[in-house]
Amino acid sequence: MVFAERLKVLRESQQLSRQALADATGLSVHSISSYENGRREPNSKALTILENYFQVSGAYLRGESADRSRPAAWEDAEIMEAVRESLPKQLAGLNDLLKECAASEQKHTFDILVELGHILKIKDTSQRAAAMELIQAVFAATTRCIDVCAGAGEDIDPETRPQQARDTAMKSYAEALQKAFFVPE
Repeated sequence: MVFAERLKVLRESQQLSRQALADATGLSVHSISSYENGRREPNSKALTILENYFQVSGAYLRGESADRSRPAAWEDAEIMEAVRESLPKQLAGLNDLLKECAASEQKHTFDILVELGHILKIKDTSQRAAAMELIQAVFAATTRCIDVCAGAGEDIDPETRPQQARDTAMKSYAEALQKAFFVPE
């Protein structure tokens, strides 16, 4: 039952309905309901989808660990080779998208890239890693906030949806700061 409880807590902490989670992950609402009610355990594919969506480890979801962090994929040579091969394509795609954006969006993107370059130049590897984790967490929380505001949380009252999405994003930002820069006692 630990899996059922953890999945429900993760979903509700992001103020997502089962339908919204189903839409975001491609899993069925029936499957999500069955997982949360403890009637079914996900297969490995569904578990991987949920791990990726919530950015937690399978061990955490299954109740085998209290540590939410995912194993470092960069330790897998095949994954890193795929990342290295894909990076130029991702950057080219970003460049193509920017050509269609307003000047202000192009300037914001430029500023973000300048700041990213600044972080990548940090000599202390632990500080650099913490900053990169923080940026990734902020981007993920921001994207989820936008998704909820745009209607992913359809079961949430449209009047309160933006405030709930902001509150959830702020909580995620605070957790990311805590994780990135403060060691628990």
